[in-house]
Amino acid sequence: MEPIDAEQGPISLVNLLSDRDLPPDSLAVPFRANWRGAPVIVRAVLERTAVVFSAAAEGLPEDRSLVPLAQVMVAAERLRWRRAATQSSRWSRGQGSGLHRPRQCIRCRHCELEVDFPPARSSFCRGCRRQLSREWRARRKATGAVAA
Repeated sequence: MEPIDAEQGPISLVNLLSDRDLPPDSLAVPFRANWRGAPVIVRAVLERTAVVFSAAAEGLPEDRSLVPLAQVMVAAERLRWRRAATQSSRWSRGQGSGLHRPRQCIRCRHCELEVDFPPARSSFCRGCRRQLSREWRARRKATGAVAA
């Protein structure tokens, strides 16, 4: 795998992946890119498309768009890669790459690369966990289950 020249400038994501002969999920997401000249954040890289949202948006489901990889422009030197999959890996047999996926909060849908998660295996990020605790205490107090 030859390094891409940093002087080259932005390159389309489909060209980058084909030049390096790697599956799409070998990229660590999220990362910044450009789509139609506007800055976006890429949340997922699929086989032929990418899930992106505007860098100014919050990343809510209604902010997301599905765009072709050929239209997503990236700075190759700024990308992070997961361990490379080989041709004999499960990816080439159509069973996925077996690479680690970042945890995702089941409430706000942000992943561990965007928000802070507690060290123990948790389904909620720290912010959502605090909010849920506040709501739970308020419900208990309202029902009189907790002595004030």
